[in-house]
Amino acid sequence: MFTLDQKVNVVCTDTEKSVTGKIVHIRPDGFDAMMGEVVIRFYRHKPHVYIGNKSGMEFVVKTQ
Repeated sequence: MFTLDQKVNVVCTDTEKSVTGKIVHIRPDGFDAMMGEVVIRFYRHKPHVYIGNKSGMEFVVKTQ
């Protein structure tokens, strides 16, 4: 499903901006993605939808 260093599209639901993130850690319930120097922990919310929070903002990664 996920691999280390895999690129994912991260969308901020507050600003509707997207950025490419890189998976740096994989867990059974989700993964950690790095965007620049920031790492966000994502948790599985629904099948193929992962949600993370950082600095009071919500971020979403959707997979196929």
